[in-house]
Amino acid sequence: MNTTTPYIKPPPPPSAVSRRSTTLGGRPPHPETSTVGGLLGADLPLIGIVPFGLPSVLFVAGWVLLALCLVGPFVLLLTIALAMVIVVAVTAGFLALPYLLVRGLHGYRVRER
Repeated sequence: MNTTTPYIKPPPPPSAVSRRSTTLGGRPPHPETSTVGGLLGADLPLIGIVPFGLPSVLFVAGWVLLALCLVGPFVLLLTIALAMVIVVAVTAGFLALPYLLVRGLHGYRVRER
């Protein structure tokens, strides 16, 4: 094993390193978009544009949002009503069971005679 040859090369001196931009593509940023005013100035013409489909999308989105807001409470009420119907049906079944058994047994004894 050779210990005199380093496996990792040292970095070049700072004067040999060229200055590169850190932006996408390695290009320097445009001078008009490098400031906040330049960025806002580039987007100002787009603010006045209204797409043709936007009002109908907003109208439909409003109704969808209203429906989504109202569906939760209605599902809760429907769940409570269904639970109450199930409880009433089970209770009625338990209360009717002895009467049905007695009527069936009474009918069985009458037929036996």
